[in-house]
Amino acid sequence: MAEDMSQRLGQLVVVDPRPGSAGVVAAAALLNAPADGYTIALLGTPPVATLPHLQRNLPYRVEQLQPVTNVIQGAFYLTVTADTPATNIRDLATITRRSPSPTLFVVVGIGSSPHLLMSVFARHSGANVEPVVYRSESLGAADMISGRVSMLMGTLVPVLDFAREGKLRILATTAPQRLGILPEVPTVAEAGFPEIEMVYWNGIFVSSQVPRHLVEQLNTALVTSMRSPAVIAAAAKVPELQLAPSTPEAFSAVVRRDRERLGGIIREYGITIE
Repeated sequence: MAEDMSQRLGQLVVVDPRPGSAGVVAAAALLNAPADGYTIALLGTPPVATLPHLQRNLPYRVEQLQPVTNVIQGAFYLTVTADTPATNIRDLATITRRSPSPTLFVVVGIGSSPHLLMSVFARHSGANVEPVVYRSESLGAADMISGRVSMLMGTLVPVLDFAREGKLRILATTAPQRLGILPEVPTVAEAGFPEIEMVYWNGIFVSSQVPRHLVEQLNTALVTSMRSPAVIAAAAKVPELQLAPSTPEAFSAVVRRDRERLGGIIREYGITIE
């Protein structure tokens, strides 16, 4: 997208990775830059929709982030070890209830969307599960292979090859429909748990101080780029993700919906990261 946008805007677009704190570092970098439209940030759910409910001292307020367009969206997948007798998530809940100790599941960050969804799943199903925090889903998937943990609610890439090799088993997806490359994996709604259906997103934000006409120019360039053959071909290499170009208003509605929903879960379940 950066290469395509550079051609469309006649202005070099440089990708400047700012990893750290689940996107907080990137969001802070955006708001520390001049609000002239020359700095944009690709942010996901944590720094916008969950961490503001969990951390008191964030270096920004969500009101300072102005949505421009969604870029990609995807879903989470509940994966278990190959020796788990459960073949669906309802049976999985039954098996964990019968266990004398909680069944451990991988999570990258307390308060992350997968952690919140597993909390809802446990409440609705009676599953006896407990999160184990990992630095990455890949490390968690590796520990599943070695038998240290039993489950992972997360993205597809870290588990897909293991699943194809028969070392892990994907039981369900939080997407509203089945994924084309995994037609045998049901949705959580099909499995009887529509309350944990969720699509995550990564979208472009600018400072709330950026003028509206610049937001509209950026939106046009971004959306046009996402519809270009080169970008579509690049995105197709990661089949579990979907390009999701949108208007600023539509993306704002998505952000507001998820912030309210996830904030409600955090408050209802008393989840903290302290």
